[in-house]
Amino acid sequence: MKKIILLIVVVLGVAALPIIGKNITQSKLDSKIDELKSYGLGIENPSHNSSYLNTSNHYEFVLNDSDKFIKYLSEIVGEELPSYTKSLLDGVVIGTDVKYSNLAFASDVVVEIYPLKLPKQSAKDISSYNVNLYDFIENFLNEKALLYHINYNLATRNFDGYLKDMDEKYTDSNGESVKFKIKGVTFVGNGSLVKPQNAKTKMESIALIADNKGQEAIFVMENLSTETNFKTQTTYNSKMSLENLRLDIDGDYKFHGGMNGLDFSIMSDTQGKNAVFDAKTSVDDFKFKSEKGDLKLSKFNYEATLKGIDKDSFEELRVLVSKADAMQDPLMQDKLEKIMLKIFSKGLVIDLKDLSLANVEIYNKKSSDGFSLKSNIVLNADKDFDKKLKTFPAELAKNLTIDSVFKISKGMFSLLNQEVPASVLAGGFAKEDGKNFVFDIKLIDSKLSINGKEL
Repeated sequence: MKKIILLIVVVLGVAALPIIGKNITQSKLDSKIDELKSYGLGIENPSHNSSYLNTSNHYEFVLNDSDKFIKYLSEIVGEELPSYTKSLLDGVVIGTDVKYSNLAFASDVVVEIYPLKLPKQSAKDISSYNVNLYDFIENFLNEKALLYHINYNLATRNFDGYLKDMDEKYTDSNGESVKFKIKGVTFVGNGSLVKPQNAKTKMESIALIADNKGQEAIFVMENLSTETNFKTQTTYNSKMSLENLRLDIDGDYKFHGGMNGLDFSIMSDTQGKNAVFDAKTSVDDFKFKSEKGDLKLSKFNYEATLKGIDKDSFEELRVLVSKADAMQDPLMQDKLEKIMLKIFSKGLVIDLKDLSLANVEIYNKKSSDGFSLKSNIVLNADKDFDKKLKTFPAELAKNLTIDSVFKISKGMFSLLNQEVPASVLAGGFAKEDGKNFVFDIKLIDSKLSINGKEL
């Protein structure tokens, strides 16, 4: 009898799992929706469907209290949003479908987010300007053409998803057309969907094709990827790579240009006593072709570090420039000046590790090697920086040390100065090193020299 009772208990327990799981998940969702409501959002046309194993909900979010919601967004992004944000949000309707399994051990929630209505002011402006365009956009939104699909794990806060592929074409009444395609956008990350701790995105391609009575412009980007990791709002690293980008214009005016192999990264670290920033960029090549001529630039590199920045002064600067409509503040210039003087008075170091271009080629002409620049700039701390700047600015040169080496190929120098022989322009200061001119520039104790010759 005990075994039978135990078996019944187990069976009932298993049977109750979907009910328990549904209540747990729905409770978490209801809590999050209540939180969004407290930030000024409202819900229209909600619906709820549930079976034994699955549950789905539909919400349409609208803005009830714009001031509350804009304040909430400002806190998320860490800066005050501009005044026109209100008009950009007023009247917007965002559709959201949420689906999940009722099994207690299944933590994944499927979320689909899509705009359903334009902001009121935008809708009014577009409809008065071009009714056909307004109808196109309305139909575009009604078909959920701009849709994010997200799989979110409530337990681990891991997520992944995609942006729905798009292939749309709009043709105006005068025959002008615009076609845009987005393909293969995916993402993965961890943390809040609004402000993730880390995220990676990939995009296979995006294309924009405009045709205006035979004048055609094509813009294409292919194989874009990004990755960002946040420790705090000001301590993070981010990188991006792009396989190629091109712009082609054909018709009465012709232009073809592009870029291949872009890699970019930036790092910000404010966890120590001083702030450190690092940036790197590299491009395999740039190509330009027009009626005026052709140009190819190969192997561009840039790498620099800014360090020794007083962390508290940097935070003051960040907060100041993050304020909405800050540049309209008549006192902005004075405020910026005071903070920058404070930063300079604490000292800083700029280490330009590499700024270079390997090759320059002007089609139908001789190609040439490029240039390189390395520089280390040190500004020593000086509590009297502000006073010296106002009374005797030349005295500040004693606080500045520069050690730079600039190399430029003789071929590129000639291309830049075709009217005057390179030897005449460079001979007074340059040091010849094979195919290059070298400029060793130093500033020490207020004395500037190039290749050992004081100026």
